Amino acid sequence: MGDELTTVEAGHYNGFPAHQDQSKAANGAPRWLGLAPPQIFETLRSLGKYGPDRTVTVANHPRSSSTGYFSQFGFDQGTGVLCSDNFITLGNPIVRSSFFGPVKKENFCIDCFVAMEAVNGKRLEQIRTPTIEEVPPVAPGQTEPLPPPTLYRVLERTADEQRRLLTSGDLLALDDSGSNQGGVDDFFAVLNLGASPTALANSDSHGCSDSGKGASWVELGSDLPGAIDEIDVAKTVASGRVALGFGPLVRFRIGDARIGDTITRTDGIVDLDIDVQGPDWFQIDRVEIYANGELIAERSVPRPNPTTYKFRDRVTVDVRDAAVNDRRARDTYFVVVALGDDDLFPVNFPTVEPSGDPLSDAFSSIVPSLFLSNGLPRTFNIPPYALTNPIFVDVDGDGRFTAPGRPPANGRFKLAQCEGASRSEDCACKSLELPPDDLLGGALAVKDFVQWQLALDQIHGRQGASPPATIESRKFP
Repeated sequence: MGDELTTVEAGHYNGFPAHQDQSKAANGAPRWLGLAPPQIFETLRSLGKYGPDRTVTVANHPRSSSTGYFSQFGFDQGTGVLCSDNFITLGNPIVRSSFFGPVKKENFCIDCFVAMEAVNGKRLEQIRTPTIEEVPPVAPGQTEPLPPPTLYRVLERTADEQRRLLTSGDLLALDDSGSNQGGVDDFFAVLNLGASPTALANSDSHGCSDSGKGASWVELGSDLPGAIDEIDVAKTVASGRVALGFGPLVRFRIGDARIGDTITRTDGIVDLDIDVQGPDWFQIDRVEIYANGELIAERSVPRPNPTTYKFRDRVTVDVRDAAVNDRRARDTYFVVVALGDDDLFPVNFPTVEPSGDPLSDAFSSIVPSLFLSNGLPRTFNIPPYALTNPIFVDVDGDGRFTAPGRPPANGRFKLAQCEGASRSEDCACKSLELPPDDLLGGALAVKDFVQWQLALDQIHGRQGASPPATIESRKFP
């Protein structure tokens, strides 16, 4: 059992396993009014059935307008800047120091939650940040947008798109508030900044038709529901052993390291053994490999796919390669994505409903243009799409993973209203400088929120040309 905590002013969150106290109002659910997100996460942890340090806290749909944590604070995934220009937040004392004042950086943190929702079944247009080619254009004199793109086109990231992302500042199509920044891209951003949440997919079910639209596959020791304890689910989610998405199941290893592990490879040579499983009633046609959030390899998958293993292959990557790490041998995390230009109907129906965000629905009924996502529709046919959580590779041999840091702003989208002033108190934006002590520890004592116990296992012998590796797994105490 968990607690779904929905605020009107500071986002939407989950905590589990939670203790239920039937002697109290609302079974002991916490009062959230006036609490900043770090306090909300700490409050959810205090309700933990097995103690605060064994409680999974989740940031739900962080881009969902007034109930989106990242949207409220204007977190920019490309620049690491907080800049909320949403008029809903102007008078919000949680977000701003004063009306029209700067964003309260001290009320925002990126590693005070154990997991984050990267895929939400009700907000398919918020899985990946779209490019300008993926948003229906409006020609001069045209009053109606052209037919919308398929969701597959938005989810797919090609090598040409990745190259242009690194060289052009205007490839990504963002609305004025940045609310259509994708959840998967948000996940990459917080990993690059040094946090390590587990990515989750959720259906956000409010009815029978929603079930299964976005699922998290948690790696446990048994397939029998009666043999699984809730604390085992929590531990496994915290360790990062989760795959997520719609349809296919993606898994990969680097040597003996599994999803969620950290492994040492000082020679920089990494073999990714990938397999994608699924039934015969849908097809995949593409596998993408990401290093530190950037696409570095892609594989075409012939159709029709085999019944069980749709893709099985070993992909070798040298992290010293210029295409991966700008000629620098640095620590690298890997994520694998599988997708197909197919339709999961009738198992998954397109979602046709209001956003579920009362403030957005109310305001958009009055001024619709304020809440449009740059022409992207809300309803898509659902294609097969799945991704993994990372395997982290320690390349420099210091025994830990060091995040690559904030990406260069010139390779990402720009914040025109704060250009040249993102570090100024006169601007509503605040840069998340590295190391951001008040975001990754320090004043918020975030490291006390989740006490990871590192279990170090030494792999003896060599695997091919690779040196002996150390695998490190995140665990609850």
